[in-house]
Amino acid sequence: VKCLPLTEKYKLRYPNKREIDCCYEHLINEIYAMTPKIVFLLGEKVYSTVAKKKKIMFERWREFEYYHKEIEGVCYVPIHHPSYIYVYKRKKIQSYIDGIERVINELL
Repeated sequence: VKCLPLTEKYKLRYPNKREIDCCYEHLINEIYAMTPKIVFLLGEKVYSTVAKKKKIMFERWREFEYYHKEIEGVCYVPIHHPSYIYVYKRKKIQSYIDGIERVINELL
């Protein structure tokens, strides 16, 4: 495991195209195998990849108001990635949690 220098400790690292493509196939296989009611797409990279590959339009969140799109019986919910909240919006963690809870209550 490579240790990051202290200055890089809290910087976010986004996945590259190869990592995204590899993970996308695993994600889709897991969704089909597990048949969940709700799938949270964590972060803009994930939701934009799913949108592009499935050729669908998601409504982007506003602050901590999240929206869903049902596809083949599964509700996909794009939300902020937790690491983004932790690094950049730490003071708003409760608002983040409340936004996710609202979506869950709406869908269940």
